[in-house]
Amino acid sequence: MKTGRCPKSSRSPHKKVKRPNTSAFPPPPHLQFLFDSDSSHSTDYESDGDHADHPGLQSSPPSPKASNVITTKERKAASQCRYYQRNKAEEQKKARIRAAQKRININSCRLMSPHMGGSELGSMSPTSTPSPTPTSPINSSIAPPPPPPPSSDHSPVSTTFAAAVPEDVLIEWSSWSARRRLLGLRRWLLDLEWEEGGIERWNPTLMSDWARRRRMPFDGMDAWLNQYQHKVIAGRLILGYLGRVMDGALLGDPETECKDLALQVHQLGSPLYAAVVGLEVSLDWRVSLTSPCSQ
Repeated sequence: MKTGRCPKSSRSPHKKVKRPNTSAFPPPPHLQFLFDSDSSHSTDYESDGDHADHPGLQSSPPSPKASNVITTKERKAASQCRYYQRNKAEEQKKARIRAAQKRININSCRLMSPHMGGSELGSMSPTSTPSPTPTSPINSSIAPPPPPPPSSDHSPVSTTFAAAVPEDVLIEWSSWSARRRLLGLRRWLLDLEWEEGGIERWNPTLMSDWARRRRMPFDGMDAWLNQYQHKVIAGRLILGYLGRVMDGALLGDPETECKDLALQVHQLGSPLYAAVVGLEVSLDWRVSLTSPCSQ
């Protein structure tokens, strides 16, 4: 009698699938987790430490070409930018000094020849006439490179050999008040007199030395006259700056400050102007006597 069950051959067998024996042929290290019965496949792939637990699946490090490698020039530029930001004020001051030095070096090429007379020196100075409002001495066409400013703890540095403007006057002039400008010029004049003698003795010294030096060879006379020509240039530079003292800021009552400063400028500039003009006239006459055409 037939039953309602399917024939034996038509039934789907439910056989156990045996895992292969992996002891004889162990899987590669990066596939070992597939044969680990204690671990869950979904957990391995969903976990954040999947690549860290299985070194075989770790991604290879990016190549140097693909990474953002800073070149040597970029590193230097970044270093220079950081240095400039840390020393911004000092670097700006150095830049102003370099710019002034460059202008002075260009203008120093126009310095006088050894036989130039005093009147020609006056025309090259910041104030060709004793006008109270001369041209700006900062743009003077005869100022050579400035030496270091005189220090109070040692003998002042000579600023007259090349008629140079002290560094503090050249750099800080625009930021000084009127009274501070006058103080800086008074110190400059004191340094000048320290090296070259009192201004009231310039012309008498020239005349007294002339009698014994006029028989000297022409080369020696030329060097001697150049010393006085440099005094004239330095004096003209100080007079030019004196004419711009009142352009500075006034710290007190304007009327009182103007009267006081005008008086001090007159007291400081009058003897200097007389000494410079007297020296120019004497140099004009002596240069004409020592020129080859007069002999």
